Amino acid sequence: MNTVSRLALAKIKPGMTISLGGGSNVANLAQALAENMVAGIKIVSPSEATRTLCHKLQLPFVDWDGTSSIDLAFDGCDSVDLAFHALKSMGGIHFFEKSYADCSRQYILLTKAERVQPKLNPDFPLVLEAADLAVANVVKQAEKLGLRTSIRSNKTKLGNSLLDLFADSWDQIADWNKELLQLNGVVSSSYFDQQVTGIITENGEIAKEVNHD
Repeated sequence: MNTVSRLALAKIKPGMTISLGGGSNVANLAQALAENMVAGIKIVSPSEATRTLCHKLQLPFVDWDGTSSIDLAFDGCDSVDLAFHALKSMGGIHFFEKSYADCSRQYILLTKAERVQPKLNPDFPLVLEAADLAVANVVKQAEKLGLRTSIRSNKTKLGNSLLDLFADSWDQIADWNKELLQLNGVVSSSYFDQQVTGIITENGEIAKEVNHD
């Protein structure tokens, strides 16, 4: 068991409902749970890949309908800043990830130390999920803001399009995100501005946990 998994596992108490998101660190935590089962827990997940892994490991997985609270949610990220703003862009399932995060008492990122930086990494896009009929207008409005746009070929689980938006820096991402989310047909964005409550990173043999006051 690696150090990140050990720190995360220590937070899980008997009877809790736990959400496991996506990424290699979450997969490692699932494996650690299978080897060190905590009594009475229930596991939910926004990720199809993680659900498949949980079933393979015979973890106590249950379906979640959004009506009950989640005690702890663990997830990965592409980039996170020191103010706990995160981009979760590459997987394209941020609508579901954010839905689980919003209903979680704690939302903790398990990520590589180099992904925690003073500012969000502009190598990763801001991704919008949008209804097909709205895509042309969303692209137009994003380009008016000076953002570069690209439309992914794959669709989301809900049948919507994914739009990658790029900038030279994400200093204005909060304002851009707010404006774009107001457009008709935009379902969700990959910018997590208020959800993250903790970060666990590993740097060699050293792991650190940062609590968001």
